[in-house]
Amino acid sequence: MPLKVSDLVAQNPWWRNRDEILRDEKVVEALNKTPRKKYSFRKLENTLLLGPRQVGKTTYLKLMARYLIFERKVDPERILYFSCELLTDRKEIVEVLKLYDTLFPEKTETKYILLDEVTFVENWEAAIKHILDTSLSRNKVLYITGSSSIWLLKGAEKMPGRKISVKLFMPLTFREYTRLFGSKEVKNIVESVKPVNLSKLDNIKTLYRKALKLSLVQKELDELLLKYLKTGGFYKPVYEYLQ
Repeated sequence: MPLKVSDLVAQNPWWRNRDEILRDEKVVEALNKTPRKKYSFRKLENTLLLGPRQVGKTTYLKLMARYLIFERKVDPERILYFSCELLTDRKEIVEVLKLYDTLFPEKTETKYILLDEVTFVENWEAAIKHILDTSLSRNKVLYITGSSSIWLLKGAEKMPGRKISVKLFMPLTFREYTRLFGSKEVKNIVESVKPVNLSKLDNIKTLYRKALKLSLVQKELDELLLKYLKTGGFYKPVYEYLQ
């Protein structure tokens, strides 16, 4: 079934009213979480976001749209979000961009293309390669997500030399977990204890000193670790468990 303009409009309600991004389910959920996970959108470039499900990739894209509209003051019509879950052919990925360009041909400033779950489409990498190699990528920043990390990575390897970076979007590490959910004392101590290279003998002594430092908050760290192990660092289960 061919793509229609209504398919794009349905996924981008901020084209009609910029405030619609503030009512997006993912955005509302993320902004209401306590404590709130913070992301940086200062450096935006063509990127593949690799990671399993339930780590917040879709939320990341929606928060990026919010940031662009309200922080960068980007015209909402220059932001395209599209979930590829219902696409059946790689050519449809290309068609999404072509249809978008026909909608707003007068928009000559940088456009932001947020393609979610591209791994649902077989041979998606061929479509992305085509986009990057043609005028379809002109004045565009492309963000791509997918839930099957190994296939996304293989797809990335098929695009050597192209201007697209790879960003791992993984569950929280225990260090990240403590930064989010630990007390102020735990956060300060964990932040001061940097990773140690154990290949050098002198670093073993350094590790011992750092272990002594961590022992000051051992009880809370043990409690945090038990909670962390029950959720695996996945955002949704983490917050659901803590509620």
